[in-house]
Amino acid sequence: MVNMEAVYVDPKNRRKKTGITNHQYYVVNNFNMVLDMQIQELGNRFNEVTTDLLIYMSSLSPFLNFGAFDKLNLLKLAEMYPCDFNFDEKDKLIYELGNYIAVKDDTRFDDFNGE
Repeated sequence: MVNMEAVYVDPKNRRKKTGITNHQYYVVNNFNMVLDMQIQELGNRFNEVTTDLLIYMSSLSPFLNFGAFDKLNLLKLAEMYPCDFNFDEKDKLIYELGNYIAVKDDTRFDDFNGE
């Protein structure tokens, strides 16, 4: 078992001192490298439009008593669907979203956990 508090020795150049511990090398350096690769992979799979769509859709989630509800995000979501919302419908949407959040005060949704 590797002593995590011992000084890290680079296997390619054993004579050169690294100045870091095994813990820093394995936890910080390797963890950050793997994390960067995963973030890059997610970025390749989900473009900006898809990410925005997911963020805007999350505003409709009833989880935690509609805690993520955001009128501005929902208006941006409507902008992403120009064929489904004409100018008048977008104008009415502002008021209709106020009615949607009125459900928040309905006691039937108090114990809703989103499952």
